[in-house]
Amino acid sequence: FSSDENAMSYDSNGEFDNGVYILQLASSSSSSSSSVAAPGASSPVISCALSNQCISIYESSSLRQVRDLGKCHDGTIHDICHFGTNGEFLASCGGDGFVKIFDLRSSSTAPSLSFKTPKRDEEALSVAVGYDGVLAAVGVSKGSIHFYDVRNAAASNTSQPLGTYHDAHTDDVTRVRFQPSSPSKPLLASASIDGLACIHDTSQSTEDAALKSVLNVNGPIRDIGFFGPQYEGLFCVTTSESLSLWHHESAQRIHDFGYDIRSHLSSLSNMDIHYLLGCQWQNDSPTKQQLNLIAGTANGEAAVFRVDGTSVHCMRKMSGGHKAPLRSFAWPSLPSLFSPPLFFTGGEDARLIEWNLNAATTNNTFRQRNTSATSRSTSSSTATPSKKGGGVARRKMRAGSTTPY
Repeated sequence: FSSDENAMSYDSNGEFDNGVYILQLASSSSSSSSSVAAPGASSPVISCALSNQCISIYESSSLRQVRDLGKCHDGTIHDICHFGTNGEFLASCGGDGFVKIFDLRSSSTAPSLSFKTPKRDEEALSVAVGYDGVLAAVGVSKGSIHFYDVRNAAASNTSQPLGTYHDAHTDDVTRVRFQPSSPSKPLLASASIDGLACIHDTSQSTEDAALKSVLNVNGPIRDIGFFGPQYEGLFCVTTSESLSLWHHESAQRIHDFGYDIRSHLSSLSNMDIHYLLGCQWQNDSPTKQQLNLIAGTANGEAAVFRVDGTSVHCMRKMSGGHKAPLRSFAWPSLPSLFSPPLFFTGGEDARLIEWNLNAATTNNTFRQRNTSATSRSTSSSTATPSKKGGGVARRKMRAGSTTPY
């Protein structure tokens, strides 16, 4: 993602410097190869939020750049997500307190809608869109959740939300996610630095009536998400790199993997696991449903683990693609388009990597996107790509660093 390939340099310790890196990835989901999110793309797209406040969009089948939205925020981009029938809309939120909606079908790079959170110095930390692409929920740094009608163009550039939940959390709301189910049951999960994960029924007219469950995770929460055949489960990843699973309706903990989960994952994968990147519910078919955990090392290696209730199993190891910590991943649910399944990662080395998760545990085919060229190679658990490939990180990675966050 550097405009100058000559800037892709290493210092004497093999570290990166002088560049930007990928903060967030989001994929547009579609089950039809004829339904794409952006003009010029022949397949669904992968959107990349960069550390220079820009957003770039790539065709998933070729990693060819199809859109460059330029600088979208005046602060760090904290979250992005696609929505719409074919994922043709992209929502972003940032440290400038703005939530912006982009119509990727338009030739314009300007947002079609823009909302400002109402309080001064309030950062927009997470955004999710539910109700069939009608309602945007925004978690902010002042402990509130704001709601906006994304159909209302007249409300663009205003700071007055449809409504706000004030009482569920007492600290930064780090993540909001709608349950991926029927719009008739519009459940919203929220997570906060205060250690609570809350479930809200957003069809209710008041905040008190909307609050259905409160889960005390006993640690600042960085990420949450629904899982299970009926999306009855909720996973919680904390800033201390712990993982717990919950049944959200009863507020009962299914299992807490504790703070030593990284040691266990290191033993399973034969890697020095430093951080948990997040989880993803894989719902390819009724006979193939599982919760996947992605974890990584400080030097860019990663592994995919299957989480079965109270146990974890190493499924895939990914080496040779990245040279710095990973920041985000995208796992499109597109079984009819991609077989074997494809998996995308982005990191502090500015690389967007597409992984072919084939049947072999330690051998992966990967394709990387740097600037103007795309290369394909095959790596094993001990392979290392050429230093010429890859981008550069914005800051050096400290030796012995245990987490990129």
